[in-house]
Amino acid sequence: MRIPIASLVLIATLCMPAASFAYEKPTNGVDLSFAPGSAQLAMAERIQLVRLLEMIKEKWCALEGVGVSAHVEESEAAGASARAALAKRRADEVVSELKALGVPPEIIYSESDKYVSRPLPWTGIVEVEAVGGSYQMPCPGPQNEHGFHVRARR
Repeated sequence: MRIPIASLVLIATLCMPAASFAYEKPTNGVDLSFAPGSAQLAMAERIQLVRLLEMIKEKWCALEGVGVSAHVEESEAAGASARAALAKRRADEVVSELKALGVPPEIIYSESDKYVSRPLPWTGIVEVEAVGGSYQMPCPGPQNEHGFHVRARR
């Protein structure tokens, strides 16, 4: 059984020992809707991403990872391979937008639904989930050129 990367990040965060929560890891996310059969982000979804990232810049120290998980509804394409390709295009579109908004590429984790032959309980969405280091502000870590607090390089 495959578990989406975004879910693994959340599970890892929740399974941390209680002592680790001295610096609680913040998580937040958005579900981005796509028109049936489309891999183009609408302006409303772009705005959702910008709002999420602006909140992260203001309140998180540091941004540690962003998971992107794309899904396709069974009715959106005739065959499993066409649905898999659509899910990949959706994930790639969101990853490209995240990079354009300044999220460091090395902390973006992306996957598309490989189990597109079974009916899914959701419509065509891309789940975006971000995990941060803590809510500590001011943040002692440096900011990148886009305003994200990032881990200092060793």
